Amino acid sequence: METTDNNFTNKTTLYHFIIDRSGSMRGMENMVVGGYNEHISGVKNLQATYPDQKFLMSLTVFDHEITTLVHPSPIEALQELPADAFTPRGSTALLDAIGKSIHLIESEFTKAIQNDEMSVVTIIITDGEENCSQFFSYEAIAKQIKERDGTGKWTFSFIGCDFDALNISERLNIRRENVRNFEKRNYDIMSGFMDDSMARYAEAKSNGSFKKRVLNFFSDEDSKF
Repeated sequence: METTDNNFTNKTTLYHFIIDRSGSMRGMENMVVGGYNEHISGVKNLQATYPDQKFLMSLTVFDHEITTLVHPSPIEALQELPADAFTPRGSTALLDAIGKSIHLIESEFTKAIQNDEMSVVTIIITDGEENCSQFFSYEAIAKQIKERDGTGKWTFSFIGCDFDALNISERLNIRRENVRNFEKRNYDIMSGFMDDSMARYAEAKSNGSFKKRVLNFFSDEDSKF
């Protein structure tokens, strides 16, 4: 039987998306923008369902450059992305996107995370492998992910579009159970599973079972989509 913690104080969750904007994502513009806007709506519903919790969202996109389109903000303050917010181009600086995202989050929320007042869910979506990062190596990012994963206050998930994400995720020290693959044509289905995962995560915080499931973001039901 799963135990609960009635004295659980970690009531804040940041959902940080890192989405590939390289040239190979052309044709995905409407799906990416629409999917992110649906996530905003879904998390707003979570805020209404769990008023004792606080939800934040943010979005980093990457090609050969890293751009924070949405700074970490309370969900009630967020507006939908405009249709032209996502324009694929360039190469794939995956490692820099992860490293700079971690730095962005910790520059603002280190104290809250260390005090077990906040947890972070990082959701990485890409359709290809690293090919142009300048500031971070696989070894450096893998070390950062392992250290943060080990605290129980960070969860890293990795979603591959039309390529096998398992090898890359292993190099990054992302837990196998938090890795999924999907076909681009099923992006909307993947987005739905993501909303379900965020809802389960919030429910776990609400019922006190959070520490039992924090590291496993996905469920067995969405292992293939």
